[in-house]
Amino acid sequence: MTSPRTPVNKFQRYRDNQRGRGLKMLRLWVANPQSAAPEGGGEFPGPRRGDIVIVAPATKKGTPVPVVIIQSDGLPRDGKVIACPLVTPDEAGETLFRLPVKATPSTGLGRDRLLAADRIMAPPLERCGKVIGRLEAADLAALNRVLAVTVGLAD
Repeated sequence: MTSPRTPVNKFQRYRDNQRGRGLKMLRLWVANPQSAAPEGGGEFPGPRRGDIVIVAPATKKGTPVPVVIIQSDGLPRDGKVIACPLVTPDEAGETLFRLPVKATPSTGLGRDRLLAADRIMAPPLERCGKVIGRLEAADLAALNRVLAVTVGLAD
């Protein structure tokens, strides 16, 4: 009989825990479509790349801000998600790092905004609200190009 601290039991407990969370092992842990959503409700795995969500302010004096999720869907959502805020045109002018996003039914925005690719942030998931819309494919492709310049991959 093996002791409770042997690696075999540790890995088995880890696998059982992941399966209990609705995940299935391939080479990576991914969402198991046959299982229910994880505890806490909502869709699994949460906001996806290109989704627009409202982030609650960190303080009581702040205002909620819409953001676009830029984190890859393949990365784990360990309490935070990487995003870029959508600012109003009067907050900052249109520059190389600001992409215009139109207010359409698919984006869920009430007015036109600028996607601030130079203000990358990582808000906690508990401050993120539900998905209100999604970037169009052309806007997401433009965001990819601007992010490459912003983080220095296009140098």
